[in-house]
Amino acid sequence: MDNKYEEAKKIYIKHGGNYFFMDRGEVPLFEKYKSFNVPAEVEAEWNKEIKEDVLSKIKNEKNMHMLSMQFSRLRNISSKMKDINGLLFLKDILHSNGDKYDTFTNLMLIETIFTQIEFFTLRDKEMTVKIAEETLNFLKTLEKKPITVSKDYYPESETRTGFLSDEELKERISSGIKEYTKIYEDMKNKSLEELFPHLLKFLK
Repeated sequence: MDNKYEEAKKIYIKHGGNYFFMDRGEVPLFEKYKSFNVPAEVEAEWNKEIKEDVLSKIKNEKNMHMLSMQFSRLRNISSKMKDINGLLFLKDILHSNGDKYDTFTNLMLIETIFTQIEFFTLRDKEMTVKIAEETLNFLKTLEKKPITVSKDYYPESETRTGFLSDEELKERISSGIKEYTKIYEDMKNKSLEELFPHLLKFLK
């Protein structure tokens, strides 16, 4: 890599390739990053590095709090890359590891999946409908299980004081089932033109 981009890469990688996040710290960095005039093809290579790092962390992270943060990182970089494989990876992780995760971690994963589904429906409706159905079914099974929350989310406290209660988590699951059922039914029964009339008109 050209040394003139070394500082730019540090900024880019630290913020997951997200320009908005670059301006959210105590010292805004977007204008500084923009001054490097990094070519799109260089950013594309950095995006691959970010994605590989996130995938590795999701596969190997044992701390549930840290793991849940990686879900959103993968969502962000996959959306930036317009790469549906990130969504497929999250779906597979849910089905392979969901039984090992606590309730809250599963909710974070499911909510991350559904925030990506609409984005990728325009690219592969058949695939996203299938993912929505499988994820919704998993959420319905979660509703029948006891509520659990990993101690990783409150390491400094002996109790979950200040964290979501069992009743609040049950309500979050119930609300999610209602919301995601509607999303799934709309995706399954409506055409892309009906789902995204304004967007498709703009894209034509």
